[in-house]
Amino acid sequence: MINDLPKNWITVNLFEISRPTQWKTISISELKPEGYLVYGANGLIGFYDKYTHEKPTVMITCRGASCGNIHVSKPFSYINGNAMALDGLLEECCHLSYLENFLRLRGFEDVISGSAQPQITRASLQIISLPLAPYKEQTRIVEKLEELLSDLDAGVAELKAAQKKLVQYRQSLLKAAVEGKLTEQWRTMQGASSPLSPGGRGVGGEGDQTANSAWLTQRARDLRREQTPMEQSLWQQLRAKRFAGFKFRRQQPIGRYIVDFVCFDQNLIIELDGSQHADASNADAQRDDWLREQGFRVLRFWNNEWLTQQDSVLETIWLALHGAPPLPNPSPTGGEGLKNETGAQLLERILIERRARWEAKQLAKFKEQGKAPSKDWQSKYPEPVKPDTSDLPELPEGWVWSSIGQCFYVGVGATPSRKEPEYWNGEIPWVSSGEVRFVEITNTKELISRSGLNNSSTQINPIGSVLLGMIGEGKTRGQVAILGIEAANNQNCAAIWVPETDIPPEYVYYWLWSRYEETRRGSSGNNQPALNKSIVEKIPFPLPSLNELNVIIGLVSTSLSQIEDQEAAIKYSLKQSAAQRKNILKAAFSGQLVPQDPNDEPASVLLERIRAERATQEKAPKSRGRKSKETT
Repeated sequence: MINDLPKNWITVNLFEISRPTQWKTISISELKPEGYLVYGANGLIGFYDKYTHEKPTVMITCRGASCGNIHVSKPFSYINGNAMALDGLLEECCHLSYLENFLRLRGFEDVISGSAQPQITRASLQIISLPLAPYKEQTRIVEKLEELLSDLDAGVAELKAAQKKLVQYRQSLLKAAVEGKLTEQWRTMQGASSPLSPGGRGVGGEGDQTANSAWLTQRARDLRREQTPMEQSLWQQLRAKRFAGFKFRRQQPIGRYIVDFVCFDQNLIIELDGSQHADASNADAQRDDWLREQGFRVLRFWNNEWLTQQDSVLETIWLALHGAPPLPNPSPTGGEGLKNETGAQLLERILIERRARWEAKQLAKFKEQGKAPSKDWQSKYPEPVKPDTSDLPELPEGWVWSSIGQCFYVGVGATPSRKEPEYWNGEIPWVSSGEVRFVEITNTKELISRSGLNNSSTQINPIGSVLLGMIGEGKTRGQVAILGIEAANNQNCAAIWVPETDIPPEYVYYWLWSRYEETRRGSSGNNQPALNKSIVEKIPFPLPSLNELNVIIGLVSTSLSQIEDQEAAIKYSLKQSAAQRKNILKAAFSGQLVPQDPNDEPASVLLERIRAERATQEKAPKSRGRKSKETT
């Protein structure tokens, strides 16, 4: 970094131009409500009635996780012992901002020692040297850096503000989803006397006998711009000949209809049906009959099928494209929208199914033990926890308040003994609470063996289980994840067995994510706040119909994907900004940012003059006392 210096530059050691010093540490309890500013490891921490530094001073965080951070104090400040103050800076030969920016560029990776408690000592700083330009050139460099970096900082500030807004938008989106506000328009459409799919897809509107070609063309364009989340998802598989090399068109007028997707080469039409099609089966049948008369084959899938059985749907399409006869349309009894359960009816069915599973397990135990069931064995069923709705908001029509424990089995895992090597490095994925952080878990850091599973109270959770972090002062407590694999878990997270019901795991995941802060506040304990199985089971849970659940999943997943794309773009821009900053600083401290002036006093001459002046000052009688005691 400091090789091949320009003419009139020199290399100096940090100790030649400053005196790194740790001042006396004052505790938080000693801080005052007002007074002089106090700087600690992470910048300003409060006020005190004394100060250690009259002038702005560069300081380096020398203890803790933020070790190596750079701050500059304001005049008349107290610099605490968690920061190394670069006192006695020879400001006549080294500009304060010049030193600050060089240290930010250099970093302290080779100076920090200790892993459990990182630290920088006065002795470790002795290896630091810096390229010293003539003072007038330093001034030009500092001015140019202020110009360039201020623009860069403004851009970075805007990016970070956008990041915060995306976080806020995500929480608002999740909140709107689980409160029913996101699907308010959808519910209104379901209650209409003449139900239409969004924009009139396939249920009405475009099938009007009076519709002309110009209207249909414009309507098709509108539908392309307003694709539903399910249509967008399937289109990503079909577009640009991605699927088996066949060309598909979307929202294509054919006669007086607009079909969702069509492959003209194979005369194959694919329709994705929302719940509104349940009440329009006659219209759909007439439409399909007409299309078949024109030589087309029609495949219809419910949105729910595409959402939950994508591989099966794609296989059916592939077979149809390759000449196999299309499979029958979905059975009306299994179709989306024909189970018009409200949230309350869905909850009732879940409770019946839960009790049936419990009774089946009990009967299996009696049979395994060779015993006849006792007369009152059914009365021992542990009734699921009902929610306390006294302080809960009113839900939309068709929704009902339940609880996590009322809808789902909640299990708490365990850690097999670390003293038994044979319990570890097996074939069973094992999730620690640190891996539960708003993600889908598809692999784990550790594996346990079958022996480890059998000799601990953990269990294998099914795919689709939602994990909830229960312990931790940091971010872990309250964070959630979805299992994309079968896996066991440790005792610091709860496993919610959502797959035992028809409820999509994503909805439970979104609900718990939306109430992250509230879940954390519901913890118990003083020394280390924590959740437990009982608290998790009592978490309230808003339950709509299955139809609405699937609409919510589609809308939220599409929006979250867009948010993730924007976050990735911002992250990339921030990375570019950091690289640009580094390049600017590299140019500054290699003499390439501003032109050199041969008339500038060489840094070596200036330094010698300052040293001579300092030596003269040191021979003068020293004043006694300090404003505050310093430590080394």
